[in-house]
Amino acid sequence: LLQLLQHTERVIPRLGARGIANACYGMARLGFAPASATMRLLGAEAMARIEEFDAQGLANTAWAFATLGVRAPQLFDAI
Repeated sequence: LLQLLQHTERVIPRLGARGIANACYGMARLGFAPASATMRLLGAEAMARIEEFDAQGLANTAWAFATLGVRAPQLFDAI
């Protein structure tokens, strides 16, 4: 799983809104605690692309952060 996190971190800048939402959702479904650093990177990219998200993507992203217990107040405010 650590290799998956490293790969995810490398490709974050190339992900669109759907890819960001899917990556967040996948991390939460795995319940992988070390994912919090990766989640923070995904959150920063989500903030930069917030206008590209549809409602489902926003919901999945918010659910993922909440499920993993990763604090992202600015992202939640934007959502």
